[in-house]
Amino acid sequence: RSWRTPEEIIARLYEAQSTASSQHSVADALAPILKGLSGDPIVKRGIQWFLSSQIELEYADNYDQLSLKHWGVDEKFGGDDVIVSGGLTNIVEPMMRGLDIRYGHVVDKVSYGGSRARVTTNQGVIESDRVVVTIPLGVFQQERVRFEPQLPDEKITSIGRLGVGVMNKIVLRFSKLFWPADAYVLGLLNSSTENLTEYFPMTPYSGEPIIVGLTRGHHAKSIEGASEKDVIQQALSDLEFMYGSRLPHKVTGSVVTRWHSDEFSHGAYSHVSPGGSFSDYRTLARPLGDQIFFAGEATHATYPGTVHGAYLSGERAAREIMKLAGSDSG
Repeated sequence: RSWRTPEEIIARLYEAQSTASSQHSVADALAPILKGLSGDPIVKRGIQWFLSSQIELEYADNYDQLSLKHWGVDEKFGGDDVIVSGGLTNIVEPMMRGLDIRYGHVVDKVSYGGSRARVTTNQGVIESDRVVVTIPLGVFQQERVRFEPQLPDEKITSIGRLGVGVMNKIVLRFSKLFWPADAYVLGLLNSSTENLTEYFPMTPYSGEPIIVGLTRGHHAKSIEGASEKDVIQQALSDLEFMYGSRLPHKVTGSVVTRWHSDEFSHGAYSHVSPGGSFSDYRTLARPLGDQIFFAGEATHATYPGTVHGAYLSGERAAREIMKLAGSDSG
């Protein structure tokens, strides 16, 4: 059978959720559907590209790493997606005013359970009545920061059951515009979506001749092992295939991110893996006594993997501390 639209296939995936176990991945349900596709090969490639864009790029990981039961059921925040003019720095800087922020302090250990919590860094020990831990999930999974006593078993289990996607960006600046000024996204319909890169022109937002390529999952990790020159050349090959001689001979500026290799991130953002559930986010968010609190996108069960989820989790941790402070003063 041939499904006429990608939307029909996505509807089939939602239907499959009702009978799926927590161990099933999106790939388990999607693979037989894609295998049964027939008709025009170009249309088939277009369907595969759209599905990868809507699912894999959304969660920054491959189908086999995404829980079928928990895919696509997280709540959506109101309003449109936006690009912050001038970058997220313009949101963060006002929050930083008046705070004692110590740069260059790499945390090695968090100790709790005594009269005060202790944070051991490469520049000494900091003691505090309360500590808010905002370690990214990828860093938790790499065990780069030790806890004494060790984290509770249920927290360790939840850390292992959640997944960390990898999304890398290939930012290219050109001397001139060579794509339609109103283009929203550019994509190449290859025979496979394994090495899919989705290209987003920034012209509608900045007016500049800049394109941002997004990669995900295995492909995003693989480009981290390549030189920046080779990564850019592959992107240019994609664009040349689309636009031919209109493509300028070289870029005037470029940035390639490597989030999986970054020792302070080890990935982009979280998702539920096969075997996990949204309760794992809540477990990770649970405070340890009245000393250690947790925040970050991987601790927000309603909006995981998002900037607003990270922000709201920080407000939650602050409320938890203020509640304790109120009871202490009372």
